[in-house]
Amino acid sequence: MSRTKAFNKEEVLERAMKTFWDKGYHATSMDDLVESMGINRSSIYNTFGDKKKLFNKALDRYSKQIYENLYKHLTSKDNIQQTFKNLLRNQAKSVVNNTTSRGCFVLNSSLEMLPYNDDVRTIVVANRTAMISAFHDAMKLGVERGQIGKDKDIKALALLFYTLFNGIRAVGANNATEKEQLASVNEALTLLD
Repeated sequence: MSRTKAFNKEEVLERAMKTFWDKGYHATSMDDLVESMGINRSSIYNTFGDKKKLFNKALDRYSKQIYENLYKHLTSKDNIQQTFKNLLRNQAKSVVNNTTSRGCFVLNSSLEMLPYNDDVRTIVVANRTAMISAFHDAMKLGVERGQIGKDKDIKALALLFYTLFNGIRAVGANNATEKEQLASVNEALTLLD
């Protein structure tokens, strides 16, 4: 009778996510996944499906983690305007000082897989919607607290800040300096005054 190896599904999915994030979908082989996940090929297929399904699950996991962390961060602080300042400034600094050059898994996957993969498109669109919602909810909280002007179009600002948040990563990958990044961030932040 053969013995099944027990493993934690979430842990091995996390390892798969990191492998896809490091290498991209096309450059990641099943051998890479077997090695990084620490389980055999048949366990991967039986638990997650083929490489494409595993990739989609890994991307979805990352997307949800990013949203949950962002939402919690934005809405748990007292001063919403200061929270946005810290978030965007930290994003700019981290991109410039990033030694792993990983970038954002969702952004990387968008560039690699769209417009040819409808599953990835669905995940990316859901991520965009969720993140814009997180920015909007935080800005709405800022308006309610009197920290952001009531005259502001927070729907438009939420989309703009989502674009800026992701654009910082894209521009940072093109060797933008911290000074350049922070100048853009500081200018955008004046829109909340």
